[in-house]
Amino acid sequence: MLLDSNIIIYRGQGKIFKTLESSYGFASIITKIEVLGFTRLTEIERIDFIKFFNEIEILQITEEIAEIAIELKTVRKISIPDAIIASTALANKMPLVTANTKDFRWIDGLEIINPLEK
Repeated sequence: MLLDSNIIIYRGQGKIFKTLESSYGFASIITKIEVLGFTRLTEIERIDFIKFFNEIEILQITEEIAEIAIELKTVRKISIPDAIIASTALANKMPLVTANTKDFRWIDGLEIINPLEK
């Protein structure tokens, strides 16, 4: 499973996934940039996130991911980070775990898991 930035931030804040283990999923390099670049992180949160990112596999942007992101951006207005995250999930044939389903639900072939929905 590919973890979206909001899921990792919620985990760090103790809102969900109190024991989100490293075997649980993957993250895009864009997610790492978004999370560690979040301006409201405390030093303790930053250290926790760095440790978390060191324990999971970070997927880099490939040419295939870039091409899918370009295609998504030509179809509909989507931010570059969201396009890359969605493209990473599509290229690697994995579901995207996100609490932000509205930005992704229009993408054909993208399986979305929202752990906040019951």
